[in-house]
Amino acid sequence: VAHGSQVGSDQVIPLWGHVTTAQTFTMYTSGSMKATAGTAPAGSSLACLSCHDGSVGVNARYSTTKPTFGTMSANFAAEFEAGTGKLLKHNVGAGGDLTNSHPIDVDYTEALTNGSALQPVASIVAAGLKLYNNKVQCASCHNPHEFNPTNGTLAGQGGDFLRISRYNAELCLTCHIK
Repeated sequence: VAHGSQVGSDQVIPLWGHVTTAQTFTMYTSGSMKATAGTAPAGSSLACLSCHDGSVGVNARYSTTKPTFGTMSANFAAEFEAGTGKLLKHNVGAGGDLTNSHPIDVDYTEALTNGSALQPVASIVAAGLKLYNNKVQCASCHNPHEFNPTNGTLAGQGGDFLRISRYNAELCLTCHIK
């Protein structure tokens, strides 16, 4: 199987070779949110959380052949729990709590943007953000395959794999009008 991915209905995304988190999540809710959010992370967001919720080691793969990462710098190795490979930093939803994170698995449709404080779908896609089956997922704003060091809070401060700079709230204002 390509990339050591799991075969069958439990596969999160094509060619995903990582063990999927079994964490139960409490999703973001708000009385002012007009969008429909899922009741649990799905698709690419579930794949992201399989490393970033801190419950599964980044080296937990379906394949019996482990990837070779080469030599890690001391700074990079310090981000992982010894023996388990679980992330110590960059956790989102630790303990299953997504209530303080940006909503994910949220429908973003033209009907939602009409008369709301959100930009039209075509505008956000043209700016470089992605929707997955018309839903906001982690990878809508983060590109896990391309680190852009200029997309941090201040130019040159590290980009968190963001698709658009967050300097002067550029990332936020791509979707939100205010």
